[in-house]
Amino acid sequence: MGKKGLEPLRLSAHDPKSCLSANSSTSPWHLIISERSISVNKSAIIGACKLQKEITLGRVINPDGAGKDRTTLTRSVVLALRELVKQSETNQQTLDLAAFIALALDAIAATIDSSVAAWEKRGYWLKADRFRMEWAWTITLGQNMRTAVSQQDWAMVAVTAAQIAEKLKKVEVPQRHRLGTPWVGAWDRLSASRVAGAKNFSP
Repeated sequence: MGKKGLEPLRLSAHDPKSCLSANSSTSPWHLIISERSISVNKSAIIGACKLQKEITLGRVINPDGAGKDRTTLTRSVVLALRELVKQSETNQQTLDLAAFIALALDAIAATIDSSVAAWEKRGYWLKADRFRMEWAWTITLGQNMRTAVSQQDWAMVAVTAAQIAEKLKKVEVPQRHRLGTPWVGAWDRLSASRVAGAKNFSP
């Protein structure tokens, strides 16, 4: 997690609002991940105290709560992206934020089948397929972010984060939210999942 070789990607410590009008010397993170892509208002949200426990390998999705889980997760990803923009250097928090985004996208993707199951039982195949296509990006970008943070490729992390921010630009997160900091410890969880995956792999 050293800073060697990361000088071109060093993050600006500017206030997020001022970064929207920053000049060419501003960090690539602020140039790529514009907070204009992440809207914020004062709408009410559901508390997410259980979020850290839910974003784990082999997470079980409750069909009745899949939509609520997805709402909480998408808002948490938006919050993590906002915090990632503020990073002035790569450190443990940077790793946690990027890892959390990868894990959260995996968890969002896991909610899709549960959400469309009722439609498929009623024969609404087209509606189900459209919904799957609408959220298919979570699988691709989640994997891209997982690979990027695992390799600590910060240029790719920034590019992938910008793509995710664009996908979630309509997601609203109030200033007074109850999401907490669900990304804390995410790097350790991601690392543990990689180790578990390696042990389970049989050539």
